[in-house]
Amino acid sequence: MLEDLDALVLDRLGIQFIKTICDEAGFAIDQKYKSPQLTRATILVTSNQDIDQLINCCDEVKLIENTKAALKRRFYQLRVD
Repeated sequence: MLEDLDALVLDRLGIQFIKTICDEAGFAIDQKYKSPQLTRATILVTSNQDIDQLINCCDEVKLIENTKAALKRRFYQLRVD
């Protein structure tokens, strides 16, 4: 669970980390032996901003539209007012 994700947190963690935690293929669960066993993760992210706003605030992003599309494939966005 990531709470209150904003531009500062995104700069600290990095876009690649956010893309990796919900990769469609999963991630290796045995880092010591680098085994190919994969697992899927369910991550809850809360934020006052949507994906477009978060990515537009980041300076390190080179392919902004590709990055937005990749994140939108990995995360469902819900607006709760």
